[in-house]
Amino acid sequence: MIYIIVAMEKKQIIGNNNQLPWKIKSELKFFKEQTINKNILMGRKTFESLPKILPNRHTIVLTRDVNFKVNHENVEVINDIKEVLLKFKNSKEILYICGGSEIYKLFLPYVDKLIISQIRGNYKGDTYFPTVTWNEFQIIDKKIYDEFIVTIYKRK
Repeated sequence: MIYIIVAMEKKQIIGNNNQLPWKIKSELKFFKEQTINKNILMGRKTFESLPKILPNRHTIVLTRDVNFKVNHENVEVINDIKEVLLKFKNSKEILYICGGSEIYKLFLPYVDKLIISQIRGNYKGDTYFPTVTWNEFQIIDKKIYDEFIVTIYKRK
């Protein structure tokens, strides 16, 4: 199964200069709780923006750069989306897609669920979440936190 997990503000901004435009500890905690001991996938630029490798997760970095290597036992580099889809699309094992914008757009047609943290407030950014065909999804859960709202959508 493939899930997208993303935090965005109301204009669908997800990043600014390859960083999150906000610092919200409770949203980062939510992300950690969702992805701990799970498989996560991100693009090379998102991976390189992290201050460190996220612990207790199997990280897959999807990149077109065939020379990109990471020397860490919990990080796998893949160059072809087909390889990822073969492993996870019809599996009970969950893969969380964690960004960035190009990766979200690439996987949007294949995801089973969207886990969207809607950040309260206005932020400046240069990176946006791609357009979603909302009639393909239905809301199955919603949780309200002080600084954000999590809505979970399931593909119809």
